[in-house]
Amino acid sequence: MYAKALATNGAKVYITGRRPEVLETSARLHGSAESLGPQGGTIVPLVLDVTSKDSITAAVDHIAATEGYVNM
Repeated sequence: MYAKALATNGAKVYITGRRPEVLETSARLHGSAESLGPQGGTIVPLVLDVTSKDSITAAVDHIAATEGYVNM
């Protein structure tokens, strides 16, 4: 719900998890234009395993490369 609230107010929000199919479904359902409204941003799914330092580093590198920076 935090991701949806931020995206509803225009933010681009990355959601993370280990299972891509769950992430894709969540992003599609909660990040649709109908769900977020006319001022909505986006919800972007990104596979990430928090038990793996390499996975965390790869996710941060991907976001930094895509966005130019990471806000945590």
